[in-house]
Amino acid sequence: MATMERIRQMSPYLLAAFAILFVLFMVISDMDLGTVVSTIRRNEPIGEVNGVEIFYQEFERRVQEQVDRQRQQQGEQAEINYDAIREAVWNQMVEEILLQQVAEEMGIEITDDEIRDIMLDDPPEYLRRIATDSAGNFNRQLYVQIMTDPEGFLRQRNVAPQQIQEFLNYLLEVEDFLRKTKLKERIQSVVTASYALASPTFLKTKYFVEQASAVARFVAFPINTVSDDEVTVTEQEMRAYYNRYKATFTQRPMRKLKYVTFPLVPSDLDTQRARRKIQRITNALQQAKTLKAQDSIFSIFMAEYGGTKYDYTNVSSVPPDRLEILRPLKVGEVRGPVELYDGTYFFRLDGRRQGTDTVVRARHILIKAGPSQQSKDSARKVALELLRRIRKGEDFAALAMQYSKDPGSAPRGGDLGYFGRGRMVPEFEEAAFKAKVGQVVGPVETQFGFHLIKVEDKVWEEIAYSEIHIAPTVSPATRNAIMRKAYTLRQWVEEEGIPFDTAAKRLGVTPSETGFFPQTTPIFGSRTLTSFAFNENLGAVSPPVEVQNMGIVVAQIIGIRTKGIRPFEDVKEEIRRRLVHQKKLNIVGKKAQEVYQKLKGIPELTQEAVSAIDPQLVVHEAGSIHDNGSVPNIGQDFGFTAAVFQVPVNKIAGPIRGENGYYILQVLSRALPDTTKFPLNSYLEQERKRLKTTIFYEWFTKLKNNADIRDYRYRFYQ
Repeated sequence: MATMERIRQMSPYLLAAFAILFVLFMVISDMDLGTVVSTIRRNEPIGEVNGVEIFYQEFERRVQEQVDRQRQQQGEQAEINYDAIREAVWNQMVEEILLQQVAEEMGIEITDDEIRDIMLDDPPEYLRRIATDSAGNFNRQLYVQIMTDPEGFLRQRNVAPQQIQEFLNYLLEVEDFLRKTKLKERIQSVVTASYALASPTFLKTKYFVEQASAVARFVAFPINTVSDDEVTVTEQEMRAYYNRYKATFTQRPMRKLKYVTFPLVPSDLDTQRARRKIQRITNALQQAKTLKAQDSIFSIFMAEYGGTKYDYTNVSSVPPDRLEILRPLKVGEVRGPVELYDGTYFFRLDGRRQGTDTVVRARHILIKAGPSQQSKDSARKVALELLRRIRKGEDFAALAMQYSKDPGSAPRGGDLGYFGRGRMVPEFEEAAFKAKVGQVVGPVETQFGFHLIKVEDKVWEEIAYSEIHIAPTVSPATRNAIMRKAYTLRQWVEEEGIPFDTAAKRLGVTPSETGFFPQTTPIFGSRTLTSFAFNENLGAVSPPVEVQNMGIVVAQIIGIRTKGIRPFEDVKEEIRRRLVHQKKLNIVGKKAQEVYQKLKGIPELTQEAVSAIDPQLVVHEAGSIHDNGSVPNIGQDFGFTAAVFQVPVNKIAGPIRGENGYYILQVLSRALPDTTKFPLNSYLEQERKRLKTTIFYEWFTKLKNNADIRDYRYRFYQ
């Protein structure tokens, strides 16, 4: 009885409290959740740049501006990548703060008068359009009238107040943009002033390197001919190398994570739900007795399940798996269910018509040829022999798989699919479009070698079609269940002190570890996880973060390294690779020296002379070699191309040490530019512009890397 009495005494207070909570709940339920969060967090900092805070409210405002702009350009149904937009806005705001801080240190200020002069006297093109007619004529008097009194000008023309305000806001945005642009230009001028003065001697040398070319023969001794088994690197050698070059192994602040992934995959219930949809559509279509009935049912399900409609498209642009299904259909006919790699489809052919452009479907066999006439003659001979075999009845596709050197089409029997004009090199295109269906033509010579071409089909057809795609998707209930597991893991580790590995094992997931990574690296493509790693302490566990193509990730910080020298263990493998590279160079260098000693007395570097010493060696001949590091038939090696312009012409030189091998070289001729006609002024201006951009970028990158940038976005976006 006493208990009941106490309850009766408390009832009015409980009812009052309940009433208040109910009203509060109703108010909040009428609000958008994002609005509630924004209201709570609008004054919280989302980051800091050298102590200057970036606030959530301003950051979100600018993100929304970008979202609105993208929707205006691409339509309301545009798919918005919020992560990419937030990253772009973040980088922009960080840059603006850093440049403003530098401007204050340098005493640089962009005045209102400067901005006004730009807007009135030298307006950018997007402002000039305000007073430019359809013929492209700019009315300066009208422009000045608008810019000096925009509000009055628009009111006289009875423009709505809302539109007037929108225009005034636009002008403020333009003014802000011009101020920031001008500030950046001013800083760039100061930063690059002492560096962008390239000397005439340097420019003349650069011009010479770019214009000079040579023809040469050479024998290459690349390091990839030496196997790893032939080289031994000891621990002592690696440590000696590390101690000698220790100062070069610097590192920025680094972090390391242990993490688990909870894949966002459909549950059995999600799969069953998708199967029921497929069965429902299938049953309804089977009951339809006419094409018209099928068409009507398909349209209903198109609207219900968000189908996609494709307007008239040349068959060459329709994916092959869909084209194979659609081409036999009558207009209005439906086909499905069809299983493709990403789910179940239902297709309807909406229309068929003759297009204006011909497209061809062809197969080809490519026999590659080198620049020499001997190589071309050899390739042509192989192509002619294959053509003879095809005409005797051998299968073109089988021969293409065996002999074609086109890595893209050879595995498919040389099939290039459908292509229109302008897609292939001119010689190939002309032969393919002239040939009849079923005809094999060739050999056709192009820059790639010699081709045999078989035309499989020629069409002018365009089709319009619709599709309904049904696949199991992760339902909200499934997503919530996965999220609960992820939060459980975090709670067990952070609140109950259970070791990360133990908690993961209980939940049936296996932990993995990242390597050490810098703050500039979005780990797994996620800035949120990187931001978390650099703002929390060792042992901290992240909130669940959704990572594209992975699922829900929960991570723990297990390693923190400060700025300084990287430990030996971190660079051990890198040092081993360097030493292996050096030792392989020494091995091929000895072989090159032996061969060179036997060749240096002969007047010409020929294949016969080299084969007499070692039948496996090849003499390469290349024309138009430039000192740009590109070695024909070999790859990149600046040591080789530099030597081409240093050794005597016609004399066998060597052995020449390059970056990736040794070379025996004979330069046959050089074409050198006339430096007396060097266009100094135009070249100087071009080089100054290039240097300005390059130097400013390098300067700003260093400024940003050395700045104290704190990124708290992981607290707001997961």
